[in-house]
Amino acid sequence: MRTLALGALAALALTAAPLHAQHLGEVPRTDPTDSAPRGEVLEWTTPQGQPYWYRLPESSSRKKPSLVLMLHGTGLNHGWSFWNYPIANGTFRGDDIVISPDGLTPGQGETFNFVQGTKDGDQIVGLIELFRERFDVGNVYLYGHSQGAFFCYWFAGEHPELVDGIVAHAGNVLDVKHSKLSRSKVAIGILHADSDQVVPVDCATRTEAIYREEGYEKLKCWIVEGIRPEAGHWPLPTHVATMFEWLDEVCTSDASQAVDVARSALRRNPPDFALAARIANEARATIKKYKGDDKDRVVELLELVEEALANSAANAWAQARIGFNEHEEGKQPGVYAADVRWAQRMFGQVEKFQEVAKQPGRLFEKHDKLFEKLERIKDKDSKSYAKSLLDALEEGYLSTAWDEAHAAAVARCEDGWRPLDDLPERLEALAAANGTEPVTGVVLFTHMGFQNFCAEHPQLLAVD
Repeated sequence: MRTLALGALAALALTAAPLHAQHLGEVPRTDPTDSAPRGEVLEWTTPQGQPYWYRLPESSSRKKPSLVLMLHGTGLNHGWSFWNYPIANGTFRGDDIVISPDGLTPGQGETFNFVQGTKDGDQIVGLIELFRERFDVGNVYLYGHSQGAFFCYWFAGEHPELVDGIVAHAGNVLDVKHSKLSRSKVAIGILHADSDQVVPVDCATRTEAIYREEGYEKLKCWIVEGIRPEAGHWPLPTHVATMFEWLDEVCTSDASQAVDVARSALRRNPPDFALAARIANEARATIKKYKGDDKDRVVELLELVEEALANSAANAWAQARIGFNEHEEGKQPGVYAADVRWAQRMFGQVEKFQEVAKQPGRLFEKHDKLFEKLERIKDKDSKSYAKSLLDALEEGYLSTAWDEAHAAAVARCEDGWRPLDDLPERLEALAAANGTEPVTGVVLFTHMGFQNFCAEHPQLLAVD
């Protein structure tokens, strides 16, 4: 099989980037919320400290916009996708939310690559979960070019509960998991130019054969002919757009698949209660319309998922209550606030949690509104924004937005952001006062209770 050195790969890919108006460091920094400008290229930073560009749709003809993550190849950066695909003007996936991140694995010079493994994988998981929390997102798609395509194959196998489809362009499949959920849920789009001189086209045909042999229900391989050899590894905007249209056609789900996704979320280590709760709610809303022959089984498993979540939610609140009691006594919960935030973040969508946490419900809303107000401030570099941020962090200690807002502020300070001279010290003091990790055992006892439940109901996590 023909290959070229990584340096040659990067040099060839870089020549594909056209002249552009948006340069690194010149894109407005805006936290991705409902108040962020629509139809504009914006920048923000992951909790791991890596910058990414994103664009929200000006409007969407879809009931729920898809979330599209564009992953670049070796030796490139997060600007690559916007420079090579017409994302900024809305021509490419204009109805959707488009994100272009960097990896975490150091590459050539100051670049970062996407490499199969938990470090790079967890960052992409976090981005998907962040945008799903903040926006009413439908399908989740990944596009990867070259090394980004290698990563897409791996990520879809590791996290089929998070991904609906991928377009892997000029890549190759290596060590990938193939689960029942992956085979039925994740659409695999393979795109390759037959003249590619960096990653040979043999990789595409081999990859297609592997996925076909594994029995994937949604699979498409497109070998593009007629591309001159020197451009064989370059971006293909028209062809990529067509592959995404194919994803739109085949990426549909029903109650049975939703239940499988919820169970897969609970199989994670640690379990993703928040994702399982959201998907279980979606399954409950559509279960009456489900006509499959296995409806009795699907209903039984859905009820089991709901029961497990209800039990875990009650257990979590019982532990988090230790911290909330301090608030009722007229004291700020202190480090115990992190326990309350964790419980609410994990089980806020569970009916049982809403029932047992009814008393502080209004307080949660009050604290959330402080961060909603904060995001309406347009100049995120100003002193007034920094002061409002500190006020929100001090007064909104029970909001689920607290942890991310604090982590993002710390990361910006580490990059040199200093609208207030004492900002780093005040952020450190707020962390000490409000906690950044649960401390009462809320996580431990919730997980132990969940494992006990699973031991009594082994079919919940059984791999079909």
